[in-house]
Amino acid sequence: MGIDSGKALSLNPSLHTTSLDSLNSIISFLQSKGIHQKDFPRIFGMCPKILTSNIKTDLNPVFSFLSQDLMSQKTTTGRLGFKDLEDLAYQDPVLIVSSVEHTLIPKLKFLESMGFSTGEAKSMVLRCPGLFTFSIESNYKPKFNYFKEEMKEFGGVEGVPSVLCF
Repeated sequence: MGIDSGKALSLNPSLHTTSLDSLNSIISFLQSKGIHQKDFPRIFGMCPKILTSNIKTDLNPVFSFLSQDLMSQKTTTGRLGFKDLEDLAYQDPVLIVSSVEHTLIPKLKFLESMGFSTGEAKSMVLRCPGLFTFSIESNYKPKFNYFKEEMKEFGGVEGVPSVLCF
C-alpha cells in the first residue's frame, strides 16, 4: 500500500491480526467516500489506526458528521480549508478516527461557548480542520485565557465576539 509497515505496525499493533477481508472493507469504504487510492499511503502512514477501525461504529459516524452536520450550512467550501471529504482525509486523517461525541462535537461546543455562533464555529473548523485536533484543556483554554487578558488590557477589539472583550 506504499506505507512503512514497520511504523504502521508499531503505531497500530492490531494490524498483526487484521484479516485481508477487513482491510479490503476499509479501503472500499474509503473509496466509496471519494478517497482515491493514490492518497492511501499518506493517510494510512499518518494514521494507521484507520486500517483497524470499525466501519459502522468508528468511520461512518465521522463521515456523516463531517458531511452532513458540519457542512450542513450552504458554504462555499472551495475557498475554505478543504474542498471535500477526500481533501480533509488527506490533510488531517486523524479526524477520520475521531469520536464524534467525545471529540468533534465538544470542540465545536467549546468554540460556541467562547461567543462564536454555530455557523462561525463551523466555518472556523472548515477553514482549519486541524482545530479538531487540539485539546480543549491544553490548547483552547490557555490560549483563550491569554487572548482574553490581552484584550482586557487593550480595551477589546472590534469584530471579536463580545464574550472575549470583558
